[in-house]
Amino acid sequence: MNTSFLKISVLMLISFSLITLSCKKKYETDKAKAFVKFYGGLNMDNAVDVQQTSDGGYVIAGTSNTGTSADMLIIKTNAEGNEEWHQTFGGPNYDECASVAQLPDGGYVLLGTYGKSTRKWVYNPDEIAKGELGLEVGKDTTQMYAVKLNSSGVLLWEKKYDYSNPSVKIGTFGKTIVSNPFNTDCLFAGMVDSSYGTPGSEFVNLDLFALIIDSDNGNLKQVFNTATSTIVDTKPLRYGTVDSHDITVNAISMGSNNEYQISTYTTIANDKTPRLVSCRLNGVALVQNTAPTKTDWNELEMVRAGQVAVASIPNQLLLTGYKEIGTNKNIFVMTLGGAGYSNLSIQNLGDVVSSADEGVSVTKTTDGGYAVLANTNSTTYTGSIEKLIDVLLIKVDAKGVESWNKVFGGRGDDQAVKVIQTTDGGYLICGTIGFGDNTGNPGSTNKLTLMKLDSNGDISNIKYF
Repeated sequence: MNTSFLKISVLMLISFSLITLSCKKKYETDKAKAFVKFYGGLNMDNAVDVQQTSDGGYVIAGTSNTGTSADMLIIKTNAEGNEEWHQTFGGPNYDECASVAQLPDGGYVLLGTYGKSTRKWVYNPDEIAKGELGLEVGKDTTQMYAVKLNSSGVLLWEKKYDYSNPSVKIGTFGKTIVSNPFNTDCLFAGMVDSSYGTPGSEFVNLDLFALIIDSDNGNLKQVFNTATSTIVDTKPLRYGTVDSHDITVNAISMGSNNEYQISTYTTIANDKTPRLVSCRLNGVALVQNTAPTKTDWNELEMVRAGQVAVASIPNQLLLTGYKEIGTNKNIFVMTLGGAGYSNLSIQNLGDVVSSADEGVSVTKTTDGGYAVLANTNSTTYTGSIEKLIDVLLIKVDAKGVESWNKVFGGRGDDQAVKVIQTTDGGYLICGTIGFGDNTGNPGSTNKLTLMKLDSNGDISNIKYF
């Protein structure tokens, strides 16, 4: 059989499978720029982040995995999702991408983790049940790793960032980028593992680790220290709880004054508690703000935080994630406003019966509401008894009431990572679609996936009945 025809047939089959799951009634429309696109090689590639670019296209961040090693991957597309260029970066072992940002100069910064050995950022099977991070192998250190490219994908610089402490072995991990739109500053946020044990052991103490760099050269931001009349590198922020994992999820800018909100969760007392850390550049150091770190959401014990976003109302934040109710997982969205995170309101979304619904991304929408992206295996949404994980998008109005939901999926487990509202009022979902049978078949593959939806959450440029 012609291999090209086979590949096209598989893509068409999965595209129509995705559309069928989202279809609630029969109709035929044809709107431009709605699409389903797949990217990557024949191995276990996965997506981690996406942004709409200044030219109307998209930039995707992911990890390209060969099975024995992995590299950070960046893909630039046009407005129709067609690839314009791609690049990979990393060493001979395992490197993982976490985030991408377009800079005011039109270039891109890619952030992740560089592994000097085969140490991997993974969930060990034994740790999945506890929801804690584990090490597959562990020797040497890992490093926060960043590269900058120009608008055409040409490498301008690459840097690795460590946390200096000669008394212990240190691993640093890159998780999220915030590009300051007013200057060349970038906030890099991730974790530092201050002390870990023998190969195969779990992390001992992960803390939030954040620093400000100059995107022109990748170096730590330099400022004039008036006390010493010298130009010095800014000091990074390290924040966390002793003997517990503090896991960074993402960060956002709070304005032009170098103020940021970092979304994390911590495993204090074996509970997964969401946390927002407010920080700013204060003189020569990145420090936690005087406003209290929000940790006292007692009604949401056993919760993992997802992404934080700026809400439609000024000075308000949105936070999504999931909470555990018995053996089930339920999506939550928090609305927080003002200094000290006052006016907390919580909206529970998803299926509360026999489900594992996890909120992973939230974005404000032009109508004053917001859109929540989640992963679900609920039969209420998927209509399947196989309990495979599919992608769930929920549109919520300004009062927190669900307007509609859509579900998409392939033949294996799927993983959503990011939703954004595009400039034309539609939605773009980034994630990884499973092209396998989910039984450990060595022929199974993952594909980086973009799904461009219209304002009603439909993929309406492909006709179906």
